[in-house]
Amino acid sequence: KNISAPQDDYGIQVGAFSDIKTAERATESLEKKGIENLVIHTGTSANNTTVFRVIVGPFEQKADAQKASEMLAGMETAGLVIDMNNLR
Repeated sequence: KNISAPQDDYGIQVGAFSDIKTAERATESLEKKGIENLVIHTGTSANNTTVFRVIVGPFEQKADAQKASEMLAGMETAGLVIDMNNLR
């Protein structure tokens, strides 16, 4: 898992946490489900606090991310397709 995400593609945000340890535990839990290509992006929330986003990806095409999001939903993992260019 990476601590910063490449910002030129799409991803599926599956969690956002205020501390890194919780984000790391979330990635470990997802890895146990067989979910790969996880990144933790450190950024800023709307209220200017640090946020650690757990993201599956990256995917070059939005359609690929949407398809993977549907697959994750089948694994009882909800996610939101995001444009990684818009991360802050």
